[in-house]
Amino acid sequence: MKYALFGIIQTRCLGKNLSPQVILNYPLTTSGIHGNHSRPLVIYVELHPSMKNLLICWSLIALTSLFLFPMLAQGQSSMQQGKISVISLEGDAWQVSGNQKERLRSGAVLSSGTNIVTGPNGVVSLLFENGSTINIRPGSKFSIDQFLVDPFDTANVDFKNLKAEPSTSITQVTLTEGMIVNNVRKLNRKGSVYNIVTPVGTAGIRGTITYANMPRVGDQSFGVPEGSVQFTTTAGQTRTIANGAATGFSDGGFATAPSDSASLGQAATAAVAAMTKSTPSGNAFSEAAATSSDSSGDEADQDASEGEDSGSTDGAGGAGGVNLPSLGGGGGGGGGGSTSN
Repeated sequence: MKYALFGIIQTRCLGKNLSPQVILNYPLTTSGIHGNHSRPLVIYVELHPSMKNLLICWSLIALTSLFLFPMLAQGQSSMQQGKISVISLEGDAWQVSGNQKERLRSGAVLSSGTNIVTGPNGVVSLLFENGSTINIRPGSKFSIDQFLVDPFDTANVDFKNLKAEPSTSITQVTLTEGMIVNNVRKLNRKGSVYNIVTPVGTAGIRGTITYANMPRVGDQSFGVPEGSVQFTTTAGQTRTIANGAATGFSDGGFATAPSDSASLGQAATAAVAAMTKSTPSGNAFSEAAATSSDSSGDEADQDASEGEDSGSTDGAGGAGGVNLPSLGGGGGGGGGGSTSN
């Protein structure tokens, strides 16, 4: 039997004496096999239906994976690590790798694998090459898990006035604790992916303004001041959140939105306006702005201590020069979860 599936290599052995069917899947990131917006890769695997020996079937499956999986890896080669620029920074923030911490600075260029911790007064705004921006609030723990883009010339892009992403991209970020505000430009329908992972679930973004508020103590919430988002909880429940709506969480599922959701939504919209103001019109991803550390060994040790304690200290911060008291608060308030009560 001949079997084909877009985006997945699947080897299936079918025969009179084989029950149940033996199936082996290789899930792939959709964008990785599109290349430069070409048609999806289709791989056909044909195994003769007269095959009766299960051992032979598994041997062919092994051979299939040995020869075809590297072919798919080549399909992802058109994408490259995307760049992320620190377009504004206030207060204390650090780039963390294991037990090592380096003080973050404005103008630094980051990439996938970056972990950021903000202090009780720290606020960081990031610009991604796909045009999306993220505002990381005080007392937050945040990571850029994956950011890939199809190559393009960033020098010819007006990021301040961008309406849609200039190239196909794959983005996944994680908020472990605290609060972030996201402004995601309209994504390309063919291949682009943008996921926000939180302790309570994952949001799939197509182009919208969102906030995730995940305090160490207090009500957790996710809101969408503009646009529409599909959110899936850790318990597997899915809900569409759209146009000013928000949701709370309880026992791995959805719950009534916290009472401060309206004020958080308004403040998130203000944070997006501030990030837009801080976004350069020209190229913000020059290699000359590579990440550096100003901290000595003693200062790094002190920073590590401050980073651990930042969640229990309230603070207020701005976003690109705009003071947003309703988004204040360290990890204990999740950047605003407790300020309105």
